[in-house]
Amino acid sequence: GIIRSFLGCADAQPTYAEACVPDAVAPLLFQPNGYPMNQSYAATTWQDASDPTECNCGVALGVNSKSTFSGTGCFLALGLYMFGVADNTTYYVKVDGSCEASAAAPPAPPAAPAAPPAPPAAPPAPPAATGVTATYFTMDINSLPAECPSSLADLGKKVPDACCAAPFVEAPVTDVSDFTNDGKVYTCAPLTLPALGIIRSFLGCADAQPTYAEACVPDAVAPLLFQPNGYPMNQSYAATTWQDASDPTECNCGVALGVNSKSTFSGTGCFLALGLYMFGVADNTTYYVKVDGSCEASAAAPPAPPAAPAAPPAPPAAPPAPPAATGVTATYFTM
Repeated sequence: GIIRSFLGCADAQPTYAEACVPDAVAPLLFQPNGYPMNQSYAATTWQDASDPTECNCGVALGVNSKSTFSGTGCFLALGLYMFGVADNTTYYVKVDGSCEASAAAPPAPPAAPAAPPAPPAAPPAPPAATGVTATYFTMDINSLPAECPSSLADLGKKVPDACCAAPFVEAPVTDVSDFTNDGKVYTCAPLTLPALGIIRSFLGCADAQPTYAEACVPDAVAPLLFQPNGYPMNQSYAATTWQDASDPTECNCGVALGVNSKSTFSGTGCFLALGLYMFGVADNTTYYVKVDGSCEASAAAPPAPPAAPAAPPAPPAAPPAPPAATGVTATYFTM
């Protein structure tokens, strides 16, 4: 089908990158009208990106920079069999070409003398989580009240409180005890959900708000979504994934499934959570999650001493000349 790739110079190296999946189709990997793309949607995805990161390469498949081939030579490329698809074709890609620096820009004038450094500022006190909890409520998608949305497009939206109450089936409350291991409290931890297995979630305070986040998939199992010994995780691997993360981004929440911040529920209330049916899995269970608790500021740190006066600004430096791509090519070989 139609994929999207990066070809050019990055970090002054000839570079080719695969799996540059646009955000709009990232939740629809290997599905009709998803990714690989149909012709009409693919025609809208041309982009003048400065590097593979800006082209979104490797993110949706959870391989990140592993699908970026930097420098010349032959590299092992992505194959469908790596993601559980029944296809035995192995792909290699040969990268050729060079990245030559353009004529150098004239040197910048000398900078003005620097002012003496200011004394370091005292760090702000982080908010303290006070009884932050998350409680799941479930119902068959065919029995939902009209006021409770269920589509992937509505993932992460705050919904009426009635979607987190009877007659929905209430799961046990998830609280700090579920995020405690050997006496230490974590914010990023494995959880066991009936019928799903062991997932990983974030529970704590982020941006001074009670926060719960799902699909915090470790990088090592991101390419193995919904596969044996992948994600959801087995018990032995899950035991190694406890992490003291400052926020859902550090816990890697939402990235592997391509939903990013939509699986982060910030503030109190009832939210539409992830369901397997959103990703083409034959399961009719709809999940909602109720977030409770508060985030109270700790005792304020003393104010920092005043900064030293700034030095006069230096004249602007001339920008460096970007490298020029000289016939960078990528050629696939299969077997």
